[in-house]
Amino acid sequence: MLRPTLKNDFFSIIIRKSFFWIAKNECLVNVLISLILGAGALWMGFSWKGPMGNDFAAEAASVNDADKIFHGMHSFGIVEYTHYPNGSSYILIPFLAMGVPNQWLTLRLIPLITSACAVAIFSFIVLLQASNLGMKIWFIFFTVVLLNQPAFFAWQGALHEFSFFLSITFLLVAISSHQKLFKHGLVWIIGFFSGWLGYDFLPLQFFAIITIRCLIYGNDSHMKLSSLLLMAFYDGFVFLSGVTTAILSHLFQNFLYFSDFDRAVRDLLGSASIRMGIGDPKAHATGFAPSFIGTIDPFWILSSMLESFLHGTWSSWGQGVVYDGQVRWSNPTSVILVIALSYLFSLLKIANNNSNEVYLRRVFRSFLLLVIVTFGVVCSSVAWFFLMRNHAATHLIYLPRHFLVGFILIGVIPILFLNNKIRAQFIIRSYKLLKSFTFSIPFALMVFVLTYYLVLRLHD
Repeated sequence: MLRPTLKNDFFSIIIRKSFFWIAKNECLVNVLISLILGAGALWMGFSWKGPMGNDFAAEAASVNDADKIFHGMHSFGIVEYTHYPNGSSYILIPFLAMGVPNQWLTLRLIPLITSACAVAIFSFIVLLQASNLGMKIWFIFFTVVLLNQPAFFAWQGALHEFSFFLSITFLLVAISSHQKLFKHGLVWIIGFFSGWLGYDFLPLQFFAIITIRCLIYGNDSHMKLSSLLLMAFYDGFVFLSGVTTAILSHLFQNFLYFSDFDRAVRDLLGSASIRMGIGDPKAHATGFAPSFIGTIDPFWILSSMLESFLHGTWSSWGQGVVYDGQVRWSNPTSVILVIALSYLFSLLKIANNNSNEVYLRRVFRSFLLLVIVTFGVVCSSVAWFFLMRNHAATHLIYLPRHFLVGFILIGVIPILFLNNKIRAQFIIRSYKLLKSFTFSIPFALMVFVLTYYLVLRLHD
């Protein structure tokens, strides 16, 4: 009797039919995978019984301010704190109005469900861009690793800005990775919303958009790298336009609160200058002794943050830098494995790129693009440490979570880099002068405000 061949083997037939069904129903499969990953994020958040990734004062401020604003105990939407916008409190107000109990465990459902939805949307859109089954498997593996990082699942229920900011980052990365979904008006609205939540993640999101757009434009082998960067920065510029509008609107809110434009400008920009290390001694609240201003080495902050993310632990309720062994930030082995595999797959794509260009020219361009993207990944992880070094130095217990933004980008690099599926799409490369002028208006107003602030400083 002849032994059955692999072709006629029962299991081989099942496998081939399964692959055929998956290929035929790709969109449905993407939806199912996305829902499973979103449900996994929600389950991780609900099942987490350890301390939440935030400090008591910040969470109490978000909840108490929301309750006070809801009951009319505010002045122009501000209870007391003016240096940062009150977006996290404003998010909770409608739910209090609908009768959701003012209890932390109940209110945490809001950021938890928001996070799960963001993960599902992110997964679905990025899976649409995957050019083959191998890249889909890679994305599932990466996302499972991401969801199992304590810096993600233990912070999903944070009632301050931290949870919402990462959810917005998921949406920005997803939208930026899909050519048809990427609309400047939508990006501007997201920028405005982010600017009302807080400021800590804004530089990271700006560089995340630029990095993803570089990957998208890089699939047009005829586009020069200089043009690619110009286009990507223009897309990031639109996001910053929304952010700047939010900052200006908060400045106007502070003006109404203080009934004094000079004080409103000093309060917002002065506190920012202190966090940058170029402090204004007449700011509303310094937070630092004058001798402390400008003395912090940002590279020391970076090394401390990185060491904390890979090896350190955090304590959620500590009011200072307290690492008491409660919760680790990450699972270092899985983080390093994802980084290594991501760049291995990307380098293999460079070696197997079948474009019609001369081989050496093609390899050099692709490798240089990967270097540019890597620089963007670094900037999207550490930008705040350098821009606001004094703030970062006193928040070592919270800000290592910024590395998650770069980690998300690393996970999608193999999918978007040299992607034939994206290359076949029409890549928009046109500017509209009127739209560019409109997006520039907030920057012009901010230049006026900054000039006014500098004049105040000169007259001190």
